[in-house]
Amino acid sequence: MSTDLGSIRDGETAPEFSAEQRAKAAKKAWLWSNIFVISLFALIFFGGLLLSLYLHQPKPPPKPGPTPPIVLPPIDDGLGPVPTAEIQRAVLSLAKVSVSVEAATLETKIPELKASFDALRDLLSTTLKDESGRRIAANEQHLAQFYVMQLLDKGVTPEELQSVLRQAVADNRTESDQMVVNSIVIELANACEQAHNWTVEYVKRRQTLDELIRQSKSNAPASITLAEAVQSRSQSLVEKKNRQIQHALNAESQRLSEERTLVEDELKSQDTAVASLRRQIRSLESGGQPANSPAQSDAPHQASLEEYQRDLPRIRSLLQPFITPGYMQPKSADEFAYAITKTPMSHSALTRSGALAAEPQGLITLFFIGGSKSATQNNDRPLGGFPRMNAITELSNSEDISARVSEAQLLLQIHGQRLVDNGLLAP
Repeated sequence: MSTDLGSIRDGETAPEFSAEQRAKAAKKAWLWSNIFVISLFALIFFGGLLLSLYLHQPKPPPKPGPTPPIVLPPIDDGLGPVPTAEIQRAVLSLAKVSVSVEAATLETKIPELKASFDALRDLLSTTLKDESGRRIAANEQHLAQFYVMQLLDKGVTPEELQSVLRQAVADNRTESDQMVVNSIVIELANACEQAHNWTVEYVKRRQTLDELIRQSKSNAPASITLAEAVQSRSQSLVEKKNRQIQHALNAESQRLSEERTLVEDELKSQDTAVASLRRQIRSLESGGQPANSPAQSDAPHQASLEEYQRDLPRIRSLLQPFITPGYMQPKSADEFAYAITKTPMSHSALTRSGALAAEPQGLITLFFIGGSKSATQNNDRPLGGFPRMNAITELSNSEDISARVSEAQLLLQIHGQRLVDNGLLAP
């Protein structure tokens, strides 16, 4: 218990503490002294610890710079370089292992292919002979579907792939050429792919045939088997194809024949014109009249039957405007008459018009009657090999036209009566 010194009056002495009070005060001072000492030591300890940690803190790593290339020292294993022959043998061995792997794969796929192949084959064989096949044959649409199935690619058989497998395995045992072994690997890989694809295809075809059999159950059975119906349809299609081919051949033959006839007619026309000119030249040289002069027109030479038959192809080509039935008939040298019925041109009308006169005017008249096709004249007869008349001057300007008209006139002159007798010309 403390005592306020200011409250002690002058002349008065301070009160004395008891022993207990002094002991408590000493103990309290000792406690504070120990706490101070402990705190001081703790401060020194932790300060030293922090200083030590700071001094021993690792430095931050430097910023990375460009990495220098790594140069490995040569490895010296004491074995030296590997010989090329050993490398080649190792590669060949790996290729042969690949052959063995592909062969094993193919060997597992062949039974699957055989199962699907045999199932389709057996169903086809049965359907071609049994009642379900007769029901398919009874419906044209169902028969056509089955026939199309028959035309599909027959595909690969298990036996073919089995042969490929045996040959590949045998070659792999004896072959030492790297390229050949590689080709065997490729061949087996292709065979594996074929086996898978055709296995799937045979299954699809069998499903299609099953569906066709199901659809045809409502059909009444045909009187013939499906095999007979397929054979009949195949034969019918072959005959149809042959007829088409024959028709095409006939058309081409006809075209070539017509072209050949035109060429022959052209050559004969030129020969006739040349012969006519030669006759006129010989007649003039002998001091007589030209062969086509009016003096000879009264009594034209009448050809024999043999000559008529020889000239018949030319008659049918060059005299078509005269021998083809039509309504138009010549009335005069420059006028036409029209009949009620179609008949060949009248031989007597041609003679009266002067078209058969062996003189230039006769050729002009014949050219006009046979070759005129203007809209106002209504000439309904075909021209054939006779030239079309666009202008009268063509007769003197074109040797070809002149030759054909001259030949037509000659044919009418020497075969006129026989043409009438045979009905090719009207009287």
